Amino acid sequence: MLVLQLPTLIGTAPGCRNRGQYLKSPTSHRCLHSATRAHARPDLEVAKQLAARRAEHSKLQAPLFLDPFADSLAGDVAAVQSQLPWDIISTRFVDDKLSEGIDIVNMDIKEDYRQVVLLGCGMDTRPYRLMWPEGTVLYELAPAEVHAAAARALRAASAQVQRGCLHVRVPADVQAGDALGEALGRAGFNGSRLSIWGIQGLAEMQLPAERLRPLFAEIADNAAFGSIVLGELPGLPKQMAEDLLAEAGMLGRVLAFGQEESSFGLWPEQPLAISNDVSGEGQQQHRLLFTAQHQRLSLQQMGMYSDHVQAAEETDEDFFGNFS
Repeated sequence: MLVLQLPTLIGTAPGCRNRGQYLKSPTSHRCLHSATRAHARPDLEVAKQLAARRAEHSKLQAPLFLDPFADSLAGDVAAVQSQLPWDIISTRFVDDKLSEGIDIVNMDIKEDYRQVVLLGCGMDTRPYRLMWPEGTVLYELAPAEVHAAAARALRAASAQVQRGCLHVRVPADVQAGDALGEALGRAGFNGSRLSIWGIQGLAEMQLPAERLRPLFAEIADNAAFGSIVLGELPGLPKQMAEDLLAEAGMLGRVLAFGQEESSFGLWPEQPLAISNDVSGEGQQQHRLLFTAQHQRLSLQQMGMYSDHVQAAEETDEDFFGNFS
């Protein structure tokens, strides 16, 4: 079994009675098993609501997925179902594409570990319920309060990550505009290696459209060339979604719910009409699904390239200087 050593991540944080994972920041220690605030934040309520919907769907006779831990995460929150099964289809779509993506990365990676980044509302159970190759490190980005509640519930449910894999909780608030790259870097993420990014929950977070461009720019800065980015986007015109991916250096496709790859037998017969009106006016904007591959170097890769170029230039100067 591969043992992943991340000594800066595992330990007992000051002020915590229980041993668990925490991340060191330059200014403070964040204990992920500390009590949540007296009043639940909206992002925690949203995460529990999504868990409640997964729990309810898992009880059906023929569900699209099984989430044995969703009930524990939802607690006493009752599922409020929307008229259309957005979240259920998104969950299955992201499940499938992550599994396909890790198989693709497995063929290209010969190193000792693989990187998966889960970005959304938090309380993601994919590290526990999906099959991952040995040596997979799953970084989950979510606010600290959501991490604390999820860790407590999953521990009570005896949830276990597969042997040889590691689930790292990374405190970062997308809504607040936290620097995701810095948080991932402190957690041990390597921007010079291939990674897979799964995104779900931005619509429930009601992330404004103007926040999407800087978010995807930050993903592009940290995802190595050839990395896979996939998931769900909040309501946007299709052209705007395609432009968003292109500007971030990602080559892929945008899908409407209800198409052949995004129906799973749950969607009404006709797929939703996708608006191409980039002004955002007129036709109602619906959520979209997407898969893409990053076609640019990450900042870390560009730094390594610059170092190699500088070293080569210095070597050439020394070499030719011997003949002067």
